[in-house]
Formats: sequence, structure tokens, C-alpha cells
Amino acid sequence: MNTRRLVVRGNRAKAGIGYDSVRNAYYDDNHPVTHDRGSGYSHDRNNRYQQVSMARDLHRNNYLFCAVVNSVLNHLVGDRINIQIRSANTDFSNIAENYLRDFLNRTPETRNRFTGVQLWRAIATELIVTGEAIAIKTDSGQLQLVESELLGGLGFDNVDGIDFEGDYPVRYWFCSYDKFGNPDASTKKPVDAQHVIHRYHNSRISGARGIPPMQSIFSLLLHLNDIIKSEAKSWEIISRVALIAERNDGPALAFDEAEADPLTPRGYVEDWDVARIFHADIGESLSTLERNVPHKNFGDTLLEFLRLAGSIFGLPGEFIVANFSRSNYSQSKAATVFAHRGIQYWQDHLREIIEDVVRWKIDTAFTTDEIPPYFVEIFLPGAIHLDPQKESSALSDRLAGGLTTMSAAVGEYGRDYEELLSERRSEIKKAIKTAQTLEEETGVPVPWQLFSGLGNIAGSPRQIDAELKRQEEETLS
Repeated sequence: MNTRRLVVRGNRAKAGIGYDSVRNAYYDDNHPVTHDRGSGYSHDRNNRYQQVSMARDLHRNNYLFCAVVNSVLNHLVGDRINIQIRSANTDFSNIAENYLRDFLNRTPETRNRFTGVQLWRAIATELIVTGEAIAIKTDSGQLQLVESELLGGLGFDNVDGIDFEGDYPVRYWFCSYDKFGNPDASTKKPVDAQHVIHRYHNSRISGARGIPPMQSIFSLLLHLNDIIKSEAKSWEIISRVALIAERNDGPALAFDEAEADPLTPRGYVEDWDVARIFHADIGESLSTLERNVPHKNFGDTLLEFLRLAGSIFGLPGEFIVANFSRSNYSQSKAATVFAHRGIQYWQDHLREIIEDVVRWKIDTAFTTDEIPPYFVEIFLPGAIHLDPQKESSALSDRLAGGLTTMSAAVGEYGRDYEELLSERRSEIKKAIKTAQTLEEETGVPVPWQLFSGLGNIAGSPRQIDAELKRQEEETLS
């Protein structure tokens, strides 16, 4: 067994305790060390812990960081994830899907905090913030979600928290938080790898742990936070000054006037509850203050910076601020396609986690003889639709031209084609029955399409002509 060990540089275990402390403590850590030839393991061990600490601090205190994370989660997870079990045995597929739906909607994880899509969102949040998502498959049939800080760490013989045989993990070492909320290495315990779900982001082939994906823009987010706070403070100060008094030796006169009667709440500038009064002598002039801070192009500049922040995930700045008012339809559509391609990398990670959970639950809930060959199909959010009418028309043209399939077209909306067919079949049967009932009661033919969402077809010239022709043939006969 290969157990990788660590010697940590003394100043690398710092923990962030606030915005300014984190900025000062870690600013230099975000710059590349061009002479460093260490492996991914070396970087994970020497840099990972302060990077995760900084990511946590930014997630608590930096609204720009939170805006990027929330934007990614909205496109990565959305508000619905559709899981389908495909097998030749339809009954098994339906039973398995119902079982999974019941599991996710009850108590899928040990703390009973997250159900349904919120479970996947919680897992995805860890993946986006810390670069890795960890869950233990417990004997109770629930998932135990584990934060990155509790796998390995300082005080462990194996700081990665993972024992390997060759390149394959065989055992994970976890600990708990102590009463002060810090990882307690004395509580470490091993868990076999077969019971652990561990998906991580690391650009190094030799990396074994996740790296916060936004670590390369930590300094940018800190600088942007300073800039925006400075601009906001400028707005606040300048909004409280309405007029400027101009006179010779004005500053000196104002000082003398204030010193002359310090007990009287009146001087050159008098504050009332509702206004400020400027006392001016003859010959003095008052002029309005030109409010030119921040600069009129500040919004455009900020959006460009946000584009850089979102580029880590392939997200345009418009997605982070949820504002497409400065782009036309073609530009916005190109941005949505580009964003979706960037998010697909993270959706692949999430899809692997979901499939791992699904197969674990199915394989433990059914006997071997009951389980036919099956595969799991997971529908995650597709690219957002800016103009549903235009995009629906374009999709119809692609279908008519044989450039896509119905299954792929329905999948773009996060739906399953087979499930949609079943629902539509049921709706159409009810619509036909309703139309027949109305015709029996009134003697007037009623197009069933009106009750199935196909009213436009029922009212089209072709449909009307066909109905008139049918009535004419009945009359002649």
C-alpha cells in the first residue's frame, strides 16, 4: 500500500478570519511560482488548505464570489433534475424510479436538511466552492455529506486522507469537528473507498484532491470588492453634500468661526434634522456640486471585470448580474450557448455523483435476480431560452430538416422523451373522451384538439375545411 505523506511549510496552515486578514495573508499565494516543479500532490498538500479556507471566507463575506457561485449553481442544477432508469423490463424501471423519487423526497442524507433537488445543489455547492464533493454511503441507506476540511489534513499521518494501492484509492480517513468547530485529527477513522463518493476538480493529472476552481481569481475578487466599496462610499459622501460655499480664505474663516463659539451648534455649516444650512456673507457665492463620482462608464468597467470572474466557468458577465439589456438577441444567444458549454464540464461531475448514488440505492434495494441490465439517464438543465418563440421555431426547423431527434429536442428542455410521450398520450385520450361527451350531449361536433393544447391545429384552415367536408359527405349520404 502506498501512503503519501507530507511535510508542510510552517506558514501555510493559516486560517482566514476576515476579509482584510485573508486578503493580506493570501495575496501572494495567488501568484504563480514559475520555478516550482512540484507534482500535483505537492501543490495539493502545500497550497490546498489555505485556498479552501480563503474560498470559505469569500463565500461568507464577498458578494461577488457569491454571485458567481449562485450563477453557476442556477445553470448547473436549476430547479429540477430528471432521473430515468432504462431497461428492457419496463416494470422494473418504473418501480426503481418510484423508489428513487421516494428516497430523494424523504430523508436522503443523515442530517435531514436537504431533499430532492436541494440535495444535489448542496453537493454542487461544495464542488464549486472547494473543488470537491464528498459523501459516505452509510449502512442506514442515507448519504453522509462531508466537507472538504474533514478528509485528511494537518495532524494526519496521511495528509491527503487517502490510502492508495498504485493509483487507486482503497481507504479514506475522515475526522470530526471539535467543540470549537475545528477539525480534530484525534477523531480520525478509516472508511473503505467502495463506500465513499469523491469527485474533484484538479487541473493536474497527478492531483488527488480538489482545488477551489476560483482560486486563480481570488485576488481579482478582493480588488473588485475594494473598488466597489470605495465607489459606494464616494456615493454616500457626495450625496450628503448639496452646495459648496466659495469665499476668499474660506477654509481659514470656517475654522475660526467654528472655534469662536464651540458650545453653539451653529457655525459656517449648521445641521438641522431635515437639512443643512450654509451661512454666507454678502460677496460670498454658493454653487452646486457636480456629481461625477463614480464615472459614467463605471458600470461598463465593472461588467468587464465580472466577465473575467465568470470566465473561470465559461459564464459571461451578463449571467452573473442577470442583465442582458446591453446585448442584442444574437449576442445574448451566443452567450447562452457559450455558457452552457462551459457548464457541461461541471454537469459531467454532478452527473457522475448522481449516477453513483442511484446505482448504490438500486443495487442495495433489489436482489441480484431482480435487477436486469439497466443504465441511468440524467437530465440536467440545458441552455436558457431567451426568446422561447424564436427558439421553438428554430427547433421545429431542425426537426423538420432531420438535424436533430425528438429525444434530443425534448432533452434540451430537461425533459425525458418517453415520459413526455406517456403524459401526452394520457392527455390526448382525455381530450378525445371529453370531445365525444360534448358531442353526445349537444349534437355538435367539437374538435378534441381544443382540450389537448392543440387548439391552433383545430382552428387551422385545413382542419376547418376537413370538418366541413366531413359534414357535407354525411349530408349527401
